[in-house]
Amino acid sequence: MSGQCIPVREVVKEWFKDPEFVREYDALEEEFALEGAVIGARAHAGLTQEELAAAAGTKLRVSFVPDGEAA
Repeated sequence: MSGQCIPVREVVKEWFKDPEFVREYDALEEEFALEGAVIGARAHAGLTQEELAAAAGTKLRVSFVPDGEAA
């Protein structure tokens, strides 16, 4: 390893030059906006994730699944 560091800002500039990256990034915008709204509402109500799950009659579960497998 050369020990050379590349600033994240420079890497991101390069990523945004790729039209495919920009399309995928834009496609995620709506998903993240919805998640942000849920997080904001939960925080405004003063609820933990566990309390929100209990109020919704659900359990919080986070998992990673291989690509191509249904979540």
